[in-house]
Amino acid sequence: MLAYVMGLYVSLPFTRSVVTDLRAMNLLRVSIGAGASLLCLGLFYVLIKRESLQRRSALAWIAAICIVFTGLFFTTPLPEEGVHFIQYGLLPSLAIFSLSPFLEGRKLYAVAFSLSLLFGVGDEVIQGLLPERHFELRDIGLNFVGASVGFLFYLGIRHWP
Repeated sequence: MLAYVMGLYVSLPFTRSVVTDLRAMNLLRVSIGAGASLLCLGLFYVLIKRESLQRRSALAWIAAICIVFTGLFFTTPLPEEGVHFIQYGLLPSLAIFSLSPFLEGRKLYAVAFSLSLLFGVGDEVIQGLLPERHFELRDIGLNFVGASVGFLFYLGIRHWP
C-alpha cells in the first residue's frame, strides 16, 4: 500500500505535462478509458477465480460496476478527473490487504478507509506545494468518492453470499 501511495505522490510533478501532451494529441479520453477498461477486466478476471463469485448474479454485478466505471471516463467533461476513481478506488483494498496481519474486523475497515481518505488529502496538499499544480477541495471530494466506492466494492465482494 505504501509503495502504491508513494508512486502516486512521486508522479505528481509529471502528470500535468503527460495530461497536456495526451490532450494535445486527442488521446486523453481514450487513454484513460482504455486504462479503466483494462483495470476492470483485470479485476473481473481475478474475482471470477473466486469460487464464491462464479454465480451468474455475482458476475453480472461485477460486470455492471465495470461498465459504469468505464462509462464515467467517456462521459466526464474532464476525463483526467476520472483517474481519481481509479487511484483512490484501489486504495481501500490495498490498505485492507496491507493491514490485515495487524488488525481485524471493524477496526481494520475503519483504519483502512481512514488511511485512504488521509492519503487523498495528502495528495492535494502535495499538489498545493508544487509550482505547476494547485490544491483543490473538489479533488479531495473526488478522492473521497473514489475511496468510498472502492471500499463498498471491496465489502460487496468480500461479503458476497
